[in-house]
Order: sequence, then C-alpha cells, then structure tokens
Amino acid sequence: MLTKRIGSFDAVKALAIFLVLWAHCVQHLGPLDRFDDITYVFIYSFDMPLFMLVAGYFSTSSLKMKFSPLFLKKLKEIIIPCLSWGLIVIVVSLIIERDWSLKKGFYAAVVKEYWFLRSLFFCYLLGNVITRCKKTLRIILLICVSVISLYKLNVMFPAFMCGYYIRQHSMLENPKFTSLKVVLPLAGIFLFLNYFCDAHFLNTNNNVPEIFQIGSLCVWGNYFYKTFYRIVVGLSGSLVIVILFYKYVKCPPSFICKIGSVTMGIYLVQRVLLERLLPQMFKYEGGVIVFDMIVSPLISTAIMIACYYIILLIQRNKITRQILLGR
Repeated sequence: MLTKRIGSFDAVKALAIFLVLWAHCVQHLGPLDRFDDITYVFIYSFDMPLFMLVAGYFSTSSLKMKFSPLFLKKLKEIIIPCLSWGLIVIVVSLIIERDWSLKKGFYAAVVKEYWFLRSLFFCYLLGNVITRCKKTLRIILLICVSVISLYKLNVMFPAFMCGYYIRQHSMLENPKFTSLKVVLPLAGIFLFLNYFCDAHFLNTNNNVPEIFQIGSLCVWGNYFYKTFYRIVVGLSGSLVIVILFYKYVKCPPSFICKIGSVTMGIYLVQRVLLERLLPQMFKYEGGVIVFDMIVSPLISTAIMIACYYIILLIQRNKITRQILLGR
C-alpha cells in the first residue's frame, strides 16, 4: 500500500545526504586529514545519527512484523544492494590500484563496504527483538547493545530507537516537545559538546574484543564515556534539525523532495563517483576555508544531482532496480 510522503522528512533526508557528500568531499579531496578538519568533525558528529533517527521514525510497521519476514524483507531491500554495490566498488578500486588481491577485495565487499547500511539492517533486527520484550529485559538488552561496536551500532542504535519512540508517542505533534524551550537547550548542548568533539572522540578505539583482553576498568570507563558522548552529540543535533524541519518546513521544493526520496540510492552511488573515481582526477591543494565552505558544497551539489539521474536510469529496469536499489 502506498503511503503519502511527509515533505518535511524528505527535506531532512535531502539535507542529511548533502551533509554526507560534503563530509566525503572534505575527507577524500581536501588538503587536511579528515579528523583535523573542523567542518568534517562537525558534520560527522551528527549526520549519520540523523539518518538513523529518521529511519527509526518510519520503522513502526517493520518492527511489528514477525522476525523472519522482516529479516528477508530487509535482506532484499538493504543487504543485496549493499553487496552489489560493494562488488562494484571493489572492482573499481582494484582497477585503479592495480592490486588484484581477490581475497582482500571479496572480504571488503562482503563485510566492510557501506557500513551504515549494514548497521541499519541490524538496527531493524535488534529493534524488532527489543520492542517485543518486557520493560526490564528491554533495558538490559539496550545496555548490552552499547557494547556492540560492530558497524557503530553502539551509537547508531540509540538514534534509531529514539526515532521509533518519537513516532510511537507522537512527540512531534506535541507543542511542548517542539517548542523553543526544548530546541534551544538541545542546540546549546549540541554546540557545547561539539566544541570539544574532535578526533579524540570520533576516532575512538571501538575494538571491543581488544578491550575485553585488556580488561582494565579504566579502559572500559573510557570506552563508555566516549560512546555516551557521541550518542548525546548525535542525538541533540539530530533532534534540533528534525524538530525545526517538522515545524517550519512543510512544503519544500519538489526537487528536494525527490532527492529526499532516494537518499539510499545516492549513498550507494556516491561511493563509486565521489570516494573512488573523483579522487583519482582531483585533489585540492589550496586554502582550507575556501575548499570547505565553497568548493566542497559545490562539488557535493553536483555529485548529488548526478547520483539522482543515475538512479533514474537504474530504476527503469526491474532487475537493476531490485539488485542495485532494493526496490
């Protein structure tokens, strides 16, 4: 059954994918290491939690499904395109690098490429299990998830569940929740914590098996502290954007809505165009501010539009639509 799209959320998703492209431009084309670049650190602190919160907001019907049908549905919608594009990325990388290590390439395509989509897949499965549990067990499982560093689930899953509970309790329809008395403190928390959010927090040692081996209480304390910090930064920034867009952006331009409706496809395609091919042709060597504030947004806009039209071509064929876009 077709459902009417919510324009404000399409606008949020369009903004989110633009920020992802912007951060990837800074990472792959800019003159600085990504964790030394203020623009990258700022965007990276909340852009993926924002995507995950929106996914959780629209997960209600999926989380009501039985586990097996949900598993198969998300396998088709998320994992198959993830694997298909992963293989494309690896082939392109092998051609560029001229390193035909098939074992290495196969492992990357199956396990590593498109970490966010893999994280989203597990968020659906974990959410399906947790929402069926009683309150006490639910809390225990949520705490246990905070130790799962695989695909950054320890940070992504709280954002996913936050979106789910916002929808469940109709919080965006509550004037108290969307008032400036809530938005301004959230924005203050986000900006204050972001001031201290650098490579020390973003590039955290998330190798939990290694932490288990060390077994030090100090190491565990540091791990949970950084994880909690990243959750709060990501959620506060994401909530500010979602609330403001839901309250004030009701009817964005149609092209923005179209971009917002194919963000997964753009995320898949940009991995080849922006992160693999473009760095072979272009590397900026000028000033950081000019690149971050002018060049990167322009490149991001061009890549976003190019990805959109590539997706339109892919959608014309039923087989490519299913294999490459999960539709």
